[in-house]
Amino acid sequence: MNHAKDSDITTLSKCKSLTKLTLEACPQIRDQSIALVSQLRLKSLHLKKINIAHIGEYLKNLTRLKKLHLDSLCLSEKSIETLVELTTLNHLAINLYHNHHTSKSIQNAASCPALKRLVIDYIEIDEQALELLSKHKGLTELQYRGDPTKKFCKKIANISTLTKLQISSFQIAHKAIIDLSKLPLLRTLTLFDFVLDRAFALPANLNALRKLKLTHIDFEPEWWQMISQCPNLKVIFLQKLNIWLPKNASTKPPQSLKSLFLTNVKVAKGVEEWLSTWGQLKLQNKEFSAWYQNPKSPS
Repeated sequence: MNHAKDSDITTLSKCKSLTKLTLEACPQIRDQSIALVSQLRLKSLHLKKINIAHIGEYLKNLTRLKKLHLDSLCLSEKSIETLVELTTLNHLAINLYHNHHTSKSIQNAASCPALKRLVIDYIEIDEQALELLSKHKGLTELQYRGDPTKKFCKKIANISTLTKLQISSFQIAHKAIIDLSKLPLLRTLTLFDFVLDRAFALPANLNALRKLKLTHIDFEPEWWQMISQCPNLKVIFLQKLNIWLPKNASTKPPQSLKSLFLTNVKVAKGVEEWLSTWGQLKLQNKEFSAWYQNPKSPS
């Protein structure tokens, strides 16, 4: 619901069977209206651009809440602390706009006992928050967009239950990406806008990996070597990047690989022929306008 008023919330509060609610850009909503929302039996709540700093004090009354999305909000520190009281919460997406307690919010999120999926959007994660996340025993999916610290990959690699990881907008890349090799259950790895430094080392032997998606990254020839070492990899998505031949022409994908999706890519000379030697692999060529444009070879 966009641009809702107090009268709209009053009407909504009478819908006792309502379990899912979205409130977006509602500057006229006051505290008493949010108090009415907290009396509903909601399981999913998405709040975006709601100008109530103490909104978290009402959220703790939503004892059935499983999914919470806090988008572009400015919350008080007390409100952030209430996150730990949401004992049924298993999905949290959080983007606290212009908030001075952002890392505190991650610390509290990491203390939610039932949390399974965490989406962090442009929030600074300090060492203490990373430490708490690394000790979470039930987290299975993590999405992060922002500028991580040098210890980010090393700490995240300690979440042994993680099966799905998405990292976007690495402003400064670190060789610590190799630490992701320590994730024994990782099935899906997605990297966006990822810049590798000269000392990079890719993760290896990701035995559980089923899906790999790389978008707008430095796709160095070493990626092919990493891919060949993933024995259960089934699908690869390569988007908006340059593709070169592997350093070793005999490098082949794992036999488990079924599909390769290529979207808006530029390929070096010989790549198309080399890919044709991959046997029964199904190539899904989407928006293949750049196929014959040879990129400049990596230095």
